[in-house]
Amino acid sequence: MKKRFLTIISTALCAFMTFGSFSACAQSETVSKVRDLVDGIIDFKLSQTESSSVQEWIDGKLSENAGMSGEWYVFGLSRYDEYDFSAYNAALNEYLSEKEVRSASSRLKFAIVLACTESGNSYIQTALDSSVGGQGVMSFIYGLHMFGNGYSSSTTTAEETIKGLLALRKNDGGWAVTGDTAETDATAMAVQALAPYYDSDNSVKEAVDTALSLLSERQMENGVFASYGVPNPESTGQVLLALTSMGIDPQADERFIKNGNTLIDGIELFRNEDGSFRHEIDGTFNESATVQTFYCLVSYLRFSEGKTPLYVLEKDTASDTPLEEAPSVTETQEAQPTAEEELPQEAEVTTQKGSYKPVVCLIIAGAGVISIIVLVILKKAKRQNIIAAAVITAAGIIFVLVTDFSSADSYYGKVTVKTNPVGTVTLSVRCDTVVGKSDAEYIPDDGIIVTDEFQIEQGETAFDILVEAAKKHSIQLDYSGASDTVYIVGINHLYEFDFGDLSGWMYTVNDEKPSVGCDGYTLSDGDRVDFVYTCEMGNDLQLKE
Repeated sequence: MKKRFLTIISTALCAFMTFGSFSACAQSETVSKVRDLVDGIIDFKLSQTESSSVQEWIDGKLSENAGMSGEWYVFGLSRYDEYDFSAYNAALNEYLSEKEVRSASSRLKFAIVLACTESGNSYIQTALDSSVGGQGVMSFIYGLHMFGNGYSSSTTTAEETIKGLLALRKNDGGWAVTGDTAETDATAMAVQALAPYYDSDNSVKEAVDTALSLLSERQMENGVFASYGVPNPESTGQVLLALTSMGIDPQADERFIKNGNTLIDGIELFRNEDGSFRHEIDGTFNESATVQTFYCLVSYLRFSEGKTPLYVLEKDTASDTPLEEAPSVTETQEAQPTAEEELPQEAEVTTQKGSYKPVVCLIIAGAGVISIIVLVILKKAKRQNIIAAAVITAAGIIFVLVTDFSSADSYYGKVTVKTNPVGTVTLSVRCDTVVGKSDAEYIPDDGIIVTDEFQIEQGETAFDILVEAAKKHSIQLDYSGASDTVYIVGINHLYEFDFGDLSGWMYTVNDEKPSVGCDGYTLSDGDRVDFVYTCEMGNDLQLKE
């Protein structure tokens, strides 16, 4: 009997050890796969930006575009490995000192990025004091992330922010930026922000448990999550990030494994051969899909290595280190587009009949000759002085030749001729929701700013047609961002927040709200595109979910 008992125990131990070895092997393979996906994205971005290393990418393109795009790449990189972000921080500080960031959520996004790159910028504190809860669900979520890292605000507390976020829950137990039905992305992001308070607050625990059950029900059989009916890696990645924030292993929790497929299996379905990611299964490269997948996969690597969750920064970012001087985000600045923001210029520089360039080049050359003559007259025509004058003159001429400026009269009122049209679309820009609320001349009596039909070429986006309409009808346009991250700030001098903290521009295609930005939505023949102004984050509009 004793011998039989020992045999049973021995067999059980062997089985346990075999299972443990198998599980460890499976986890190791998953970690290796995820690291390959992350490194593949980095390699793709290095190739795309012609950078020889991650540090060169940070100091180069990411710093050049600081404030306009790339913030979430910086966030992901800071949580993935050790890099020097001093050049980027300096560039972002310069951007913030020159621009008024009118969106509360955007101010808090910048605060998060500054915090994770170990900046002592006083913009962080100013953003917290002016922005938490100021623009719907995302401003509560981002503010809570900052509070979870030891920051505080003079206008609210973590407890009040939690109550505010919980109060925004929809009837189905999740969260949404707009509408009455919970959105996968917003729900997952709310869980990420609430995770640090799960064990200490019963109301948080109940809300998170309900949200996780809701998310589990929405997962598809291939492991993927959808947003507005479109399966995509961004929504799938945000759920992955939510689980790792909660300390839940997404590869082992049966609630998030459907038909044998995990979240990571689902994300892989959207990978391109070059390492980038697409928003739709049969789509092409998409910047938003690539960057969100990047930092969400980094969250899994941190989880597998026993590190803190992605939004929980290891170092004491709320130290007593003296803060740098930085602009106040509440400063009132005239909301007018800068030269580089107003409208995109043609990518290819062409010299046409009547161009200003020959005249300007002659003027610069003449000024250079005159400066040399003056040096001769003043008897200061030393070799180095003449060389300096010649170099400055040459630099001025080169600058004129490689740039392309146009006046408002020459830019606006132009009709773009399509050489290879593949169809037509109808575009309208409306602001019905503010008719009668202001006597401003730029608000039409019927709320219709423009309605027109445009030809489209292969690959053109909703943003491309908006720019074309603005040029043709002489409509003022102000936007920020680039490369699938364009955000419409103002059209026809009507800006976000002009009619409250929840007001701004949204767009729809065929009466439905797309799950990508307007510069990421490729148009098809017969589409109807509407850019509409909302006063309540879309809740005052009739949209299809």
